[in-house]
Amino acid sequence: MKRFSFARIYAVLVKEVIQLKRERATCAMMILLPVVQILIFGYAINNDPHHLSTAVLSHDHSDVARSLVSSFENTAYFRVTHLPTTEEELRSLVRRGEVQFAITIPQDFTQMFVKGTGAQVLLEADASDPTTVASAVAAAAALPVETLRREQARLGFDPPATAFSVVLHRLYNPENITSYNIIPGLLSVILTMTLVMQTALSVTRETERGTMESLLSMPASAVEIMIG
Repeated sequence: MKRFSFARIYAVLVKEVIQLKRERATCAMMILLPVVQILIFGYAINNDPHHLSTAVLSHDHSDVARSLVSSFENTAYFRVTHLPTTEEELRSLVRRGEVQFAITIPQDFTQMFVKGTGAQVLLEADASDPTTVASAVAAAAALPVETLRREQARLGFDPPATAFSVVLHRLYNPENITSYNIIPGLLSVILTMTLVMQTALSVTRETERGTMESLLSMPASAVEIMIG
């Protein structure tokens, strides 16, 4: 039985390094793939996104309603990109995925706000990715306090704490089940890794059995055999 030898390990290491220098494609793959994965998983995946596209359908064109929209944008989570004029247009924007939030301000919002009789604003969120909208929804929940403080100074009266509330509707995933969003992404990663491993094992198995020559003698090209 041979003794354990670091010299033999070093010899194999040198051989592999020389081989990598000759195979530039393999060397580039070893360097580029980890870099791309770091960029994708490190920077593309953002659990606290800001400036999410928002559509506002306002039936109340008063200063109070405009101040409310400004309060949404001041949270840095909402960015008003569309101003639809009808409910159908608003629903279509959300359904097509052009906006992640839809804000509806009723016609009697200012009147009810000034009277302190419970003015409500409807906030509809595309919750198909609950992690993305979680921070924005939390910021929207704190808007009544900020809006009340601003309007007290501007209008010169003290509305009650219940004068304004945000009604939240989570669309497409009201239960906030994160697996609906995570599993499709995991499937793509797992299948990519598995298919690469299975392809390498298949090529090795065909070579060991001596059937690779038979495959290469077929009318199909080497690339077509690899893809198959």
